[in-house]
Amino acid sequence: MWRLTDKTMKNTHEIFQRATAWLNGKKDFAAGLEVLQDSGFKPAVVRKLARDGADGPAAAERLEFQLREYVKAYGFKSDVPDTDAELHVFDGQEAPADHDETQQLGIMAVAEKMESGELPTGDLTPTKVIHEYAAAYRQREKAIRQMAGVGEQNDEKSMARRKELSDLIDEKTALMERLYPLFERYQSGADISEEEFENAMQTDADNPESSSDNAAAQESGEAHTSEDLEGKSREELVKLRKNAGVRLLRTQNKLEYQSDKKGDAPNPMPEGPERVKLETRIENIKKEIEAIDMAIAKFG
Repeated sequence: MWRLTDKTMKNTHEIFQRATAWLNGKKDFAAGLEVLQDSGFKPAVVRKLARDGADGPAAAERLEFQLREYVKAYGFKSDVPDTDAELHVFDGQEAPADHDETQQLGIMAVAEKMESGELPTGDLTPTKVIHEYAAAYRQREKAIRQMAGVGEQNDEKSMARRKELSDLIDEKTALMERLYPLFERYQSGADISEEEFENAMQTDADNPESSSDNAAAQESGEAHTSEDLEGKSREELVKLRKNAGVRLLRTQNKLEYQSDKKGDAPNPMPEGPERVKLETRIENIKKEIEAIDMAIAKFG
Protein backbone atom coordinates (compact mmCIF):
# COMPACT_ATOMS: atom_id res chain seq x y z
CA MET A 1 0.00 0.00 0.00
CA TRP A 2 1.10 3.59 -0.73
CA ARG A 3 -0.16 6.35 1.53
CA LEU A 4 0.56 10.05 1.18
CA THR A 5 1.32 11.75 4.50
CA ASP A 6 1.93 15.36 5.43
CA LYS A 7 5.67 14.67 5.43
CA THR A 8 5.77 12.94 2.04
CA MET A 9 3.46 15.59 0.58
CA LYS A 10 5.94 18.28 1.54
CA ASN A 11 8.97 16.34 0.34
CA THR A 12 7.42 15.24 -2.97
CA HIS A 13 5.86 18.47 -4.24
CA GLU A 14 8.70 18.77 -6.74
CA ILE A 15 8.10 15.16 -7.90
CA PHE A 16 4.40 15.96 -8.36
CA GLN A 17 5.37 18.92 -10.56
CA ARG A 18 7.71 16.70 -12.58
CA ALA A 19 4.93 14.13 -13.06
CA THR A 20 2.53 16.81 -14.26
CA ALA A 21 5.14 18.21 -16.65
CA TRP A 22 5.84 14.74 -18.01
CA LEU A 23 2.14 14.09 -18.67
CA ASN A 24 1.90 17.40 -20.54
CA GLY A 25 5.18 16.89 -22.40
CA LYS A 26 6.86 14.42 -24.76
CA LYS A 27 6.41 11.44 -22.40
CA ASP A 28 9.94 10.03 -22.58
CA PHE A 29 9.81 6.55 -21.00
CA ALA A 30 13.08 6.75 -19.04
CA ALA A 31 12.22 10.18 -17.63
CA GLY A 32 8.72 9.11 -16.62
CA LEU A 33 10.02 5.94 -14.98
CA GLU A 34 12.53 8.02 -13.00
CA VAL A 35 9.69 10.21 -11.70
CA LEU A 36 7.75 7.17 -10.50
CA GLN A 37 10.84 5.65 -8.89
CA ASP A 38 11.57 8.89 -7.05
CA SER A 39 7.95 9.14 -5.87
CA GLY A 40 7.93 5.75 -4.12
CA PHE A 41 4.51 5.14 -5.68
CA LYS A 42 3.59 1.45 -6.21
CA PRO A 43 7.17 0.08 -5.92
CA ALA A 44 6.35 -3.44 -7.18
CA VAL A 45 4.61 -2.04 -10.27
CA VAL A 46 7.55 0.30 -10.90
CA ARG A 47 10.05 -2.58 -10.57
CA LYS A 48 8.08 -4.53 -13.19
CA LEU A 49 8.02 -1.54 -15.55
CA ALA A 50 11.76 -1.00 -15.06
CA ARG A 51 12.55 -4.66 -15.75
CA ASP A 52 10.36 -4.83 -18.85
CA GLY A 53 11.74 -1.57 -20.22
CA ALA A 54 10.25 0.69 -22.87
CA ASP A 55 9.70 -2.27 -25.22
CA GLY A 56 7.76 -4.30 -22.65
CA PRO A 57 4.12 -5.25 -23.27
CA ALA A 58 2.05 -2.03 -23.09
CA ALA A 59 4.89 -0.46 -21.10
CA ALA A 60 4.37 3.11 -22.35
CA GLU A 61 0.61 2.97 -21.75
CA ARG A 62 0.99 1.55 -18.23
CA LEU A 63 3.67 4.09 -17.31
CA GLU A 64 1.39 6.93 -18.34
CA PHE A 65 -1.54 5.32 -16.51
CA GLN A 66 0.43 4.96 -13.27
CA LEU A 67 1.73 8.53 -13.43
CA ARG A 68 -1.85 9.73 -13.84
CA GLU A 69 -2.80 7.57 -10.84
CA TYR A 70 0.02 9.16 -8.85
CA VAL A 71 -1.14 12.67 -9.77
CA LYS A 72 -4.73 11.79 -8.82
CA ALA A 73 -3.62 10.26 -5.50
CA TYR A 74 -1.45 13.27 -4.64
CA GLY A 75 -3.26 15.43 -2.12
CA PHE A 76 -5.20 12.56 -0.60
CA LYS A 77 -4.15 10.30 2.27
CA SER A 78 -6.06 7.13 1.37
CA ASP A 79 -4.19 3.86 0.79
CA VAL A 80 -3.39 3.00 -2.83
CA PRO A 81 -2.85 -0.74 -3.55
CA ASP A 82 0.47 -1.60 -5.20
CA THR A 83 -1.37 -3.20 -8.11
CA ASP A 84 -1.47 -3.11 -11.91
CA ALA A 85 -3.61 -5.93 -13.29
CA GLU A 86 -2.32 -5.39 -16.84
CA LEU A 87 1.24 -6.00 -15.64
CA HIS A 88 0.22 -8.98 -13.45
CA VAL A 89 1.20 -7.21 -10.22
CA PHE A 90 -1.26 -7.60 -7.37
CA ASP A 91 -0.91 -6.09 -3.89
CA GLY A 92 2.86 -5.80 -4.19
CA GLN A 93 3.37 -9.32 -5.60
CA GLU A 94 4.07 -10.33 -9.18
CA ALA A 95 1.94 -13.18 -10.48
CA PRO A 96 4.24 -16.16 -11.19
CA ALA A 97 3.26 -16.25 -14.86
CA ASP A 98 6.34 -14.14 -15.64
CA HIS A 99 8.80 -16.43 -13.85
CA ASP A 100 10.64 -19.46 -15.26
CA GLU A 101 8.86 -19.02 -18.59
CA THR A 102 11.40 -21.11 -20.51
CA GLN A 103 10.88 -24.09 -18.18
CA GLN A 104 7.12 -23.75 -18.34
CA LEU A 105 6.97 -23.52 -22.12
CA GLY A 106 9.32 -26.50 -22.46
CA ILE A 107 7.12 -28.92 -20.52
CA MET A 108 3.94 -27.48 -22.08
CA ALA A 109 5.36 -28.14 -25.54
CA VAL A 110 5.88 -31.80 -24.58
CA ALA A 111 2.35 -31.94 -23.12
CA GLU A 112 0.82 -30.57 -26.31
CA LYS A 113 2.71 -33.09 -28.45
CA MET A 114 1.41 -35.89 -26.25
CA GLU A 115 -2.14 -34.57 -26.49
CA SER A 116 -1.91 -34.27 -30.27
CA GLY A 117 -0.52 -37.81 -30.62
CA GLU A 118 2.94 -36.73 -31.82
CA LEU A 119 4.48 -38.38 -28.76
CA PRO A 120 3.42 -41.74 -27.29
CA THR A 121 1.40 -41.74 -24.09
CA GLY A 122 0.26 -44.43 -21.73
CA ASP A 123 -0.27 -45.23 -18.08
CA LEU A 124 3.33 -44.30 -17.31
CA THR A 125 4.53 -42.14 -14.46
CA PRO A 126 6.27 -39.55 -16.72
CA THR A 127 3.01 -39.15 -18.67
CA LYS A 128 1.14 -38.50 -15.43
CA VAL A 129 3.73 -35.91 -14.38
CA ILE A 130 3.40 -34.04 -17.67
CA HIS A 131 -0.41 -34.28 -17.68
CA GLU A 132 -0.76 -32.94 -14.13
CA TYR A 133 1.76 -30.17 -14.76
CA ALA A 134 -0.10 -29.06 -17.90
CA ALA A 135 -3.43 -29.09 -16.04
CA ALA A 136 -1.99 -26.99 -13.19
CA TYR A 137 -0.40 -24.57 -15.69
CA ARG A 138 -3.70 -24.00 -17.49
CA GLN A 139 -5.68 -23.62 -14.27
CA ARG A 140 -3.17 -21.08 -13.05
CA GLU A 141 -3.25 -19.14 -16.32
CA LYS A 142 -7.05 -18.99 -16.10
CA ALA A 143 -6.85 -17.71 -12.52
CA ILE A 144 -4.34 -15.04 -13.55
CA ARG A 145 -6.69 -13.85 -16.34
CA GLN A 146 -9.56 -13.78 -13.85
CA MET A 147 -7.36 -11.83 -11.43
CA ALA A 148 -6.77 -9.20 -14.12
CA GLY A 149 -10.53 -9.03 -14.65
CA VAL A 150 -11.12 -8.17 -11.00
CA GLY A 151 -9.17 -4.96 -11.54
CA GLU A 152 -7.58 -2.72 -8.94
CA GLN A 153 -10.62 -1.78 -6.86
CA ASN A 154 -9.97 -1.83 -3.14
CA ASP A 155 -13.51 -2.66 -2.02
CA GLU A 156 -14.18 -5.68 0.20
CA LYS A 157 -15.61 -7.86 -2.59
CA SER A 158 -12.68 -7.22 -4.95
CA MET A 159 -10.11 -7.83 -2.23
CA ALA A 160 -11.78 -11.11 -1.24
CA ARG A 161 -11.86 -12.28 -4.87
CA ARG A 162 -8.20 -11.35 -5.39
CA LYS A 163 -7.31 -13.29 -2.23
CA GLU A 164 -9.23 -16.34 -3.47
CA LEU A 165 -7.55 -16.25 -6.88
CA SER A 166 -4.14 -15.50 -5.35
CA ASP A 167 -4.40 -18.59 -3.14
CA LEU A 168 -5.34 -20.71 -6.18
CA ILE A 169 -2.39 -19.32 -8.15
CA ASP A 170 -0.04 -20.10 -5.25
CA GLU A 171 -1.45 -23.64 -4.97
CA LYS A 172 -0.98 -24.40 -8.67
CA THR A 173 2.46 -22.80 -8.71
CA ALA A 174 3.56 -24.96 -5.77
CA LEU A 175 2.31 -28.09 -7.54
CA MET A 176 4.17 -27.15 -10.72
CA GLU A 177 7.36 -26.59 -8.71
CA ARG A 178 7.03 -30.03 -7.12
CA LEU A 179 6.41 -31.73 -10.47
CA TYR A 180 9.06 -29.98 -12.57
CA PRO A 181 12.11 -31.72 -11.01
CA LEU A 182 10.50 -35.06 -11.94
CA PHE A 183 10.12 -33.87 -15.53
CA GLU A 184 13.80 -32.86 -15.61
CA ARG A 185 14.77 -36.32 -14.43
CA TYR A 186 12.56 -37.88 -17.10
CA GLN A 187 14.34 -35.78 -19.75
CA SER A 188 17.73 -36.92 -18.46
CA GLY A 189 16.68 -40.56 -18.79
CA ALA A 190 16.29 -41.28 -15.08
CA ASP A 191 13.44 -43.38 -13.71
CA ILE A 192 10.56 -41.81 -11.79
CA SER A 193 8.75 -43.94 -9.23
CA GLU A 194 5.01 -43.85 -8.69
CA GLU A 195 5.67 -43.01 -5.04
CA GLU A 196 7.64 -39.90 -6.01
CA PHE A 197 4.81 -38.79 -8.26
CA GLU A 198 2.22 -39.31 -5.52
CA ASN A 199 4.35 -37.38 -3.03
CA ALA A 200 4.62 -34.48 -5.48
CA MET A 201 0.84 -34.47 -5.92
CA GLN A 202 0.20 -34.26 -2.18
CA THR A 203 -0.39 -30.98 -0.37
CA ASP A 204 -0.15 -30.15 3.30
CA ALA A 205 -3.92 -30.51 3.50
CA ASP A 206 -3.83 -33.99 1.95
CA ASN A 207 -1.15 -35.40 4.22
CA PRO A 208 0.47 -32.91 6.58
CA GLU A 209 3.11 -35.25 7.96
CA SER A 210 4.40 -36.76 4.72
CA SER A 211 4.08 -33.49 2.81
CA SER A 212 5.98 -31.60 5.48
CA ASP A 213 8.70 -34.22 5.57
CA ASN A 214 8.94 -34.15 1.77
CA ALA A 215 9.20 -30.36 1.74
CA ALA A 216 11.85 -30.46 4.45
CA ALA A 217 13.87 -32.98 2.46
CA GLN A 218 13.65 -30.81 -0.66
CA GLU A 219 14.59 -27.63 1.22
CA SER A 220 17.21 -29.01 3.54
CA GLY A 221 20.02 -28.76 0.99
CA GLU A 222 21.01 -32.40 1.53
CA ALA A 223 20.10 -33.18 -2.09
CA HIS A 224 22.83 -30.88 -3.41
CA THR A 225 26.09 -31.55 -1.61
CA SER A 226 29.47 -30.74 -3.15
CA GLU A 227 29.74 -34.31 -4.42
CA ASP A 228 26.31 -34.16 -6.05
CA LEU A 229 27.28 -30.97 -7.91
CA GLU A 230 30.32 -32.48 -9.61
CA GLY A 231 29.86 -32.96 -13.32
CA LYS A 232 26.99 -30.51 -13.64
CA SER A 233 27.18 -27.79 -16.29
CA ARG A 234 27.29 -24.12 -15.42
CA GLU A 235 23.76 -23.73 -16.76
CA GLU A 236 22.51 -26.52 -14.49
CA LEU A 237 24.26 -24.98 -11.49
CA VAL A 238 22.80 -21.54 -12.18
CA LYS A 239 19.32 -23.09 -12.31
CA LEU A 240 19.94 -24.88 -9.00
CA ARG A 241 21.19 -21.61 -7.49
CA LYS A 242 18.05 -19.79 -8.59
CA ASN A 243 15.76 -22.49 -7.21
CA ALA A 244 17.65 -22.54 -3.91
CA GLY A 245 17.31 -18.75 -3.67
CA VAL A 246 13.54 -19.01 -4.14
CA ARG A 247 13.34 -21.72 -1.44
CA LEU A 248 15.42 -19.59 0.92
CA LEU A 249 13.18 -16.55 0.42
CA ARG A 250 10.02 -18.56 0.98
CA THR A 251 11.38 -20.20 4.11
CA GLN A 252 12.47 -16.84 5.49
CA ASN A 253 9.00 -15.48 4.76
CA LYS A 254 7.46 -18.41 6.64
CA LEU A 255 9.68 -17.57 9.59
CA GLU A 256 8.91 -13.85 9.59
CA TYR A 257 5.36 -13.74 8.19
CA GLN A 258 4.07 -17.34 8.57
CA SER A 259 3.41 -17.27 4.82
CA ASP A 260 5.33 -18.05 1.61
CA LYS A 261 4.96 -14.39 0.64
CA LYS A 262 6.05 -11.26 2.46
CA GLY A 263 3.13 -9.72 4.33
CA ASP A 264 2.27 -6.09 4.98
CA ALA A 265 3.45 -6.43 8.58
CA PRO A 266 5.72 -8.93 10.36
CA ASN A 267 4.01 -11.93 11.92
CA PRO A 268 6.91 -14.02 13.25
CA MET A 269 6.59 -17.74 13.84
CA PRO A 270 6.33 -18.17 17.62
CA GLU A 271 9.03 -19.99 19.57
CA GLY A 272 8.66 -23.75 19.34
CA PRO A 273 9.54 -26.82 17.25
CA GLU A 274 8.21 -25.33 13.99
CA ARG A 275 10.37 -22.22 14.33
CA VAL A 276 13.45 -24.33 15.10
CA LYS A 277 12.69 -26.46 12.04
CA LEU A 278 12.47 -23.39 9.81
CA GLU A 279 15.67 -21.88 11.23
CA THR A 280 17.50 -25.16 10.63
CA ARG A 281 16.14 -25.33 7.09
CA ILE A 282 17.35 -21.78 6.40
CA GLU A 283 20.88 -22.64 7.54
CA ASN A 284 20.88 -25.79 5.41
CA ILE A 285 19.71 -23.91 2.30
CA LYS A 286 22.43 -21.29 2.89
CA LYS A 287 25.01 -24.08 3.00
CA GLU A 288 23.56 -25.50 -0.20
CA ILE A 289 23.78 -22.09 -1.89
CA GLU A 290 27.41 -21.73 -0.73
CA ALA A 291 28.25 -25.13 -2.24
CA ILE A 292 26.54 -24.20 -5.53
CA ASP A 293 28.34 -20.82 -5.64
CA MET A 294 31.67 -22.60 -5.15
CA ALA A 295 30.84 -25.00 -7.98
CA ILE A 296 29.89 -22.10 -10.29
CA ALA A 297 33.08 -20.23 -9.37
CA LYS A 298 35.15 -23.11 -10.74
CA PHE A 299 33.92 -22.20 -14.23
CA GLY A 300 35.59 -18.81 -13.85
